[in-house]
Amino acid sequence: MLARLLSVLCLHQLIVHTILLSTSGKKIVVPGSQNEINNIASFQSSVSSSQPLNNGTSFDLSWDFIDGKEGWAEATLTEMQAEVSHYSGQLRLKFTGQEVHFDSPLMNLYTSERQTFVIRYRYIGESRSGKVTLYGIKEAADGSMSDEQGLSAVDLYFPIIGDGLFHESYATFYEMPFFNVVKNKFHGSLHRLRVSPGLFREKISKEPSVGEIFFIDWIRIVRGPIIERVLGCPGESFSSTRDFEESHAIVATETAYFNNFLTQYSTKWQDPEEETSLNSRYARSYNCKRSGGERITVIGKNFGTKEPSQVTIGGQLCGYVVHHPERPQEELSCETPPMNGILNPNVMVRNGLLSELVDTVPYFHYAVPPPKPVDLSFSNIASRSIDMTWGVGGNYWEQMVYTGFFIQWKVSTQDGWTSSIVVGNITTTTLGGLERNTEYEVKISGIAEDQNNPSWKALDSYGRRDILQEALIGESINATVHTLSYDFQFEFFNANMTRNHGPISNSSALGPTGINLSEGHYGLNVIGDASVENCNASSICCDILDEDGSCNATALMCGPSFLLRGKQQSDEHSPHDLAIVQSKTSTASVYASSNLASSNANGVLCGPALRLTGSSRELIGGAYYPRKVSVEDGFDTHFTFRISNPSQRCNNLDNVRTRCRSRGADGFAFLIQNHNVDAIGGGGHNLGYGGIPNSVAIEFDTYYNFDDFDPYENHVSVHTKGGVDRNSPNETFSLGVTNNIPDLTDGMIDVRIKYVPTFDSSEIQKHSFMASPYILADRNWVSGGLGMLFIYLEKNTPGDHNTDNFEPRLVIPMNISNILGLEEGRAWVGFTGSTGSDSWQSHDLLRWDFSSLRLF
Repeated sequence: MLARLLSVLCLHQLIVHTILLSTSGKKIVVPGSQNEINNIASFQSSVSSSQPLNNGTSFDLSWDFIDGKEGWAEATLTEMQAEVSHYSGQLRLKFTGQEVHFDSPLMNLYTSERQTFVIRYRYIGESRSGKVTLYGIKEAADGSMSDEQGLSAVDLYFPIIGDGLFHESYATFYEMPFFNVVKNKFHGSLHRLRVSPGLFREKISKEPSVGEIFFIDWIRIVRGPIIERVLGCPGESFSSTRDFEESHAIVATETAYFNNFLTQYSTKWQDPEEETSLNSRYARSYNCKRSGGERITVIGKNFGTKEPSQVTIGGQLCGYVVHHPERPQEELSCETPPMNGILNPNVMVRNGLLSELVDTVPYFHYAVPPPKPVDLSFSNIASRSIDMTWGVGGNYWEQMVYTGFFIQWKVSTQDGWTSSIVVGNITTTTLGGLERNTEYEVKISGIAEDQNNPSWKALDSYGRRDILQEALIGESINATVHTLSYDFQFEFFNANMTRNHGPISNSSALGPTGINLSEGHYGLNVIGDASVENCNASSICCDILDEDGSCNATALMCGPSFLLRGKQQSDEHSPHDLAIVQSKTSTASVYASSNLASSNANGVLCGPALRLTGSSRELIGGAYYPRKVSVEDGFDTHFTFRISNPSQRCNNLDNVRTRCRSRGADGFAFLIQNHNVDAIGGGGHNLGYGGIPNSVAIEFDTYYNFDDFDPYENHVSVHTKGGVDRNSPNETFSLGVTNNIPDLTDGMIDVRIKYVPTFDSSEIQKHSFMASPYILADRNWVSGGLGMLFIYLEKNTPGDHNTDNFEPRLVIPMNISNILGLEEGRAWVGFTGSTGSDSWQSHDLLRWDFSSLRLF
């Protein structure tokens, strides 16, 4: 090795007791001899960079004493106060005095970072401490060195054990009062070492004990590990300073979209190699799994090579240490241990052979729960669901640990939390399946999970997913909200009821499926021959009559369009009114009393029914709620109808013992369609829905059409031809039909239609269940599972419209989202009706309410 070769070359000249080094023409005395020899700087051992020894350490100088003393201990016995000899590959010192010391050969080593003096020895004696003195030239403030600066001498101490066994002792050239502060004890260029192994002997006042011998196996000046980066956990920050006074991370926010409305956020971290080019020498990891098992990478210097370094985190071993095959001194990896109670433990790297060569940094942080969310609010409030919106709390770094949110809710009067969901890293979702007209308390907490697990990004259309193992749940924020009684409700029908009054709550936000604004009352689109009762092509009605029978000046009116003096007026203070106007095909319009000609000032009260058709031949009418409603996740609607004033033509007997029953024709249908808000189909046997594509019709048919394969004139049937073809009243396209119902023309009839998106096998055994083979007409209709449509039908009890105790008359399996082409699960709902050319009847709706169940 270099030091050994140089020492051999100059061995014959190192016999004097004083050596003079000349740097700028002046002489500097360095302890070593009694005579002076000028200009022998060429004999200095000089090493400019760290190299690995065969034992896997980073060294500056090493003396193994295999072939001799290698330039050490060349002074006299009197000077050294010890007999020094080379013995079997070791230096042997027998103490003869009280101040034993011996010197190294000359060298020129510039001390820079983390040098440590290490000596391997065995000793029999009473000394408890040793000392190494570093001699060199002082360094000027500008970094230059000359003899004008004078000599520097620094004493470093190391422990000694006198049990006769081999030990290694260390004396660092530096000290670290804090991890980020490194203070060098010795500055400048190192020229010589003096080792004094016999300090603090118990018998220091006496001569050395018999047999007090010091054997030296080797002496080295090595460099200890330096940790600069700890990488591998989901969170990483970078800095140009060791203490991270300023830190940063080059990250990008990635977004993933669901249903074109729901946005999920995640963090894309910059490649650490790219960070290096930005002068980010130091890096630390955070959000590390508390259970451990993550592979982290430690980057720095002087890690050693021959034996794997020992890495600990919070005093626990980091397992399976592997040095990088191309950069073993600069990079290693290991598997993190589980947290032992310390969130921000130190990372320590210990040389695999020289156990006191260590570095410790606080560059590791186990995962912590995210901060409390902020700004929780509710919008798009309905009878069975609400949309909730929130923001993330905390600072820039804390926000990056969010992977999702834990949401819980309960009825406000209950004690414990009864329902919960987990959503991804989103800021809005929907709570569904709630009770009508009920106050709920809702709380939301942030979740921190393993961001290396791709499952945290797998969401459904509402942003929901399962919680991952070892999730950490943070503090919560709470708020209350009250659901509506119905999504919309028409307790009766008059002119005002057809107008758009907007949402009940003004809170608005774009929900996860595109719903905006709360439910409320958005009016009606009245089409064709339909009108509010007492409002038609030949009569006028108004909502309020004065005592003299005239329309109140403040009341809304309904009448023939030709009575309008100008354009239909709207309430300037209600912008929603502009959205609802009568269909161009309607025979009557709603307008303010001020638009009524004075000659037509008298009228009758409007309503209380919505008349789909009057009792006259060949009429077609319809009415739709103009705001699309959610049907995919279930709905529940109730209405009361009255079919009356039939034509007198009798076609069929009810049975052989009764008289001929004249019901008229043709009937009406409840329609779910996503074709057009003004959609109207054919008349007669088409019931106003035949010909409308992308629709499902529940028909209430009072007339027997043999060419449509009707079971009888008084029946209920569910018809569809899917999302593309035009619907048809032909029973070939029926999903289910029943005539086990009351007489549809016998007074007021209460109806409940309920759709749920799940299949209940217990219904199969009931007489009301019917599965038409037509459900298999398109295999896509049954893909992804089936839901169930329930139709309840009973004669009305005066003053009571409660249908909760009704038994279903017809239950059919169906998946409405597969049959129809819906818009984010939504469609228009309403009614159509028609009369025939030979038979007719009036079709009146007396009340109607609707609620989306949002069972997801």
